[in-house]
Amino acid sequence: MSRNHFSSVLILAAGALLAPGLYAGPCDAPSEPVELRIVTYNVKQGLGPVGSTAWNSVGDMLTTIDEDGDGPNTSLMPDIICFQELDQQAQSELVVYINTFLPGYQARTASGDGFNYNAIVFRPDLTLLGFTNLNTPGPRNVVRCTFEVPGAAKTLTVYSAHFKCCGDIGSQNTRRAEADDLGEEIWRDRNIGLDLDNNGSRETEPGWFVLGGDLNANTLTGDTTLDGVFFYDDQNEPTGVLDLPVESLFGRISGSFFPNTFQNSSRLDYICLDEDLAMLYDADENGALSESEINAMGFVYFSNDNTPEHAPGQFANGNSNATSFGSDHRPVVFDMMLPALPSEPACPGDVTGDGSVDLADLNLVLANFGTSPGIGGPGDANCSGEVDLADLNLILANFGCQP
Repeated sequence: MSRNHFSSVLILAAGALLAPGLYAGPCDAPSEPVELRIVTYNVKQGLGPVGSTAWNSVGDMLTTIDEDGDGPNTSLMPDIICFQELDQQAQSELVVYINTFLPGYQARTASGDGFNYNAIVFRPDLTLLGFTNLNTPGPRNVVRCTFEVPGAAKTLTVYSAHFKCCGDIGSQNTRRAEADDLGEEIWRDRNIGLDLDNNGSRETEPGWFVLGGDLNANTLTGDTTLDGVFFYDDQNEPTGVLDLPVESLFGRISGSFFPNTFQNSSRLDYICLDEDLAMLYDADENGALSESEINAMGFVYFSNDNTPEHAPGQFANGNSNATSFGSDHRPVVFDMMLPALPSEPACPGDVTGDGSVDLADLNLVLANFGTSPGIGGPGDANCSGEVDLADLNLILANFGCQP
């Protein structure tokens, strides 16, 4: 699956950070991180009638179809989409959209306000382990889905939210209550466990967590209504998801940030990775995320951006007006790098880690025979924690292996 210009940077950054925790021995062979692209997009009053300009503009950006064939133009190629403002009076639009632009994908939705609703759309090979229509103090419920991602070491839980808009006191109080409620839910999911069958028992170990959505407030201007998303007061500790303001492909404008919306030039749309995923981008390992490290995670997409690396519309199948016609919001795109399950060694019995099974491996087992070095320790070829006949037999059975 094709990716944007950040992919090579991401792989290098995440690989450098993942490498120290992966031992190139028989019990924990290193694996490439699993790349997963998530997009959040408020489509403004629905996707639009089938075949309309708005419909086709969203389709140009959020599709798996290369509409103009081989060449530089593609789409944002999402693996997971958090949609907001889908039209509740025309729910068939989403089904037809998926069949047209994202064949094989599935969707889960939450209850709306009578006008619009939220959804999570996901690619076919992601196994849905659990889905919840989360009640909120606001007008629209939150969608929560937990996935098993092929090759990833842990589960991934995604929330799609759309908080109450506007600046009057009543709206601010509603939005603050929504933020507090969702932040508490995220904290509980991360710290207590997941209730995948919705029976009230948190029976599943937590994995990784991502929140996407239109939160209708701008933390960069000092708005505090979203504080509860990031800090759970009752426990006096962070919820675990981070505020990560990425820029556009073109870079910053207005001196401080790149807006997600056209009408008020404000940042309202968020993707918030949990700290475990986000800190993989801490390339200098100083314990904090710089502007460039945050930008390595993703970007706000404006289809008219013209940079040295990208022509206008390149990630909208060549449609440079896609974001202008699709909505008054712009998509926010993040490329997550999920740590992978350890890969199987190419040559079982390669206790020295040099890529082959030879006399060096045999000698290491004989030198430590009868000891208990721990799993993956010197000579422990079968990862039992003991060096014994089983290790010797494994080496003999694979002697001469060179992948």
